Amino acid sequence: MSSPTGTLDVYRTHANRRRSRLVLAGLIALTMTLTTACTPRSDVTVAQLQERSEQIGQSLTATIDGVDRYQDDHTGGGLRWENAEVNDEDPNGRRYWQWDATIVLAADAELTPEQAAERMIKVLEEDGWTAGEPAVDTGSDRLGFHKSDDLGEGWSVEITYWKDPPPDPQNLFVTVVSPSTNRP
Repeated sequence: MSSPTGTLDVYRTHANRRRSRLVLAGLIALTMTLTTACTPRSDVTVAQLQERSEQIGQSLTATIDGVDRYQDDHTGGGLRWENAEVNDEDPNGRRYWQWDATIVLAADAELTPEQAAERMIKVLEEDGWTAGEPAVDTGSDRLGFHKSDDLGEGWSVEITYWKDPPPDPQNLFVTVVSPSTNRP
């Protein structure tokens, strides 16, 4: 059993990582802005991009269904703009959908975050996604994948996991970013 101070430290660490995750999501959005096709699709709706983003994300998180969690997964998504000056009233504004999942495995889960990421990577590779160069630092690994399909060029998936030993929560993050469209 951990002491109240130890528990507080775990929550502070988790909060710091959550802030880091938000910064990372912003960087992903910026990267996608700079790397997506120059011309947004006008024959694809945001609803179509949202549906496909959620399908991709759920197919990845399904690979670790049944693995014990420290807490419930946080999943969700939202409309993002490629140009901050554009708003939803601009008919030519470039928009894309970003789906995110924060997964915190239990300290005694039968999989490490790295093993969970490997399961997700296998699904991506089998589906024809191309891996980018991994971004590694002392605390986490970030793995990026790209693909084009019938809804557009520039799909992106990023899987990030923290390398903290138990009893710290075992964090794993998944982000799916769609190509852009200029259609609502």
